[in-house]
Amino acid sequence: MKIGSKTPQASVEFDGWEKIYEVELSSPSNSITISGLQGDTDEQYMLYGTIESIGVTGVVGLTINGDSGDNYSYQILFGTDSTISASRATTSSMACCVLLSDGYFGFFNVLIYAKSGYIRTCLISSTRDVNETAITRIDLSGRNWNNTSDEITSMNISAVGAGNFAIGSTISLYRRISQ
Repeated sequence: MKIGSKTPQASVEFDGWEKIYEVELSSPSNSITISGLQGDTDEQYMLYGTIESIGVTGVVGLTINGDSGDNYSYQILFGTDSTISASRATTSSMACCVLLSDGYFGFFNVLIYAKSGYIRTCLISSTRDVNETAITRIDLSGRNWNNTSDEITSMNISAVGAGNFAIGSTISLYRRISQ
């Protein structure tokens, strides 16, 4: 299923946000790293992803500054088919979305408060296993990175488990700008 793409020829700004990173995969990959960030200066990020799986059987995870310890906690509300559920835990990454079927898509939007000295609160909305006829699950979660002292300088989006992100998968990162 082709979802299409458009690449602007100039800086993209909307509603106080400026695009600072964008990638569309030209070859399969199980990880995308965004470096050179200045979380204390930027203060807030918005991360968008459209991921197609090639054998991905698990979480599309976000880690900050290479921190893969159990330093991410969450409360999630999700709907699968006609069932609504909730859960909470501490994990080694922030789940942006989950892909369980080869060739299916997941979409996610992550809003991150990035300034050090504060709780690094994130709001994540996502879909899971999207194909031509169905969306298997939707998620809305509040998450945080339990490190309040280090400046955010990098983010890694990876397939936690088996598989890769397919050609055409995209990641975009925006930073909040003053109006």
